[in-house]
Amino acid sequence: MSWYSELGFKHNPLSIRPTENNNLIGYEKIMQRIIYQVKIGNVIFLEGSYGTGKSSILRYIRNKLNKDILYFNYARQKSLKTSIMKRRSALQKLLFLKPKKMLLLIDEANLADSKDFDFLYEYYIMDRVKSIIFAGTDFKKVPFNKAFKADTKLYKLNEIRANLAIEILNHRLPGQQLISQVMAKRIFQLSSNNPRSYLENLEDLFRYAHHLGRKKLTKKDVEDFFKK
Repeated sequence: MSWYSELGFKHNPLSIRPTENNNLIGYEKIMQRIIYQVKIGNVIFLEGSYGTGKSSILRYIRNKLNKDILYFNYARQKSLKTSIMKRRSALQKLLFLKPKKMLLLIDEANLADSKDFDFLYEYYIMDRVKSIIFAGTDFKKVPFNKAFKADTKLYKLNEIRANLAIEILNHRLPGQQLISQVMAKRIFQLSSNNPRSYLENLEDLFRYAHHLGRKKLTKKDVEDFFKK
């Protein structure tokens, strides 16, 4: 039996997969701003280091908004232009028309080349896409042309506060007794204040406690675990 089955869960509640948990703890305000920018048709760039929630936000928006949406990840897919053209309706294909009014969600944007950004900007200024949200690690290093860069609104995903570590844990595992609030904060700090690393470390700790048959972990248990 898995550690989470023992706690009454059918699936891993600490999964880092973005689609498994739609409540983005700590990012509520920025999500409101981003959705507003999408609705008025702006271009947005989400900047953040690995594990800060960029992909989670993109997937949340894809699930939240009832629009014609294309999600593209440069780390996993080959041609953005081909992906866009495949989204044409039967009538658009018959008449050789280009797709219109899509919302584009572009992940791992730092891996793109300048030709793709020129193509996207042409689509945007011709009103063929409603809005574009890019996600990447460094806005300054993305090969935007000057006009495209000037039209793009930058949102930085800063480190979330340690107090939210408790909220994340309580949301994912309501009523759990294994880890105290003080320890949750400490685990978050030892995870470099990174939400993804925090969830990964929590999962490892719960699996570790399950293996040992422990119902509670002490501060020493946590410190020793991170020394390994």
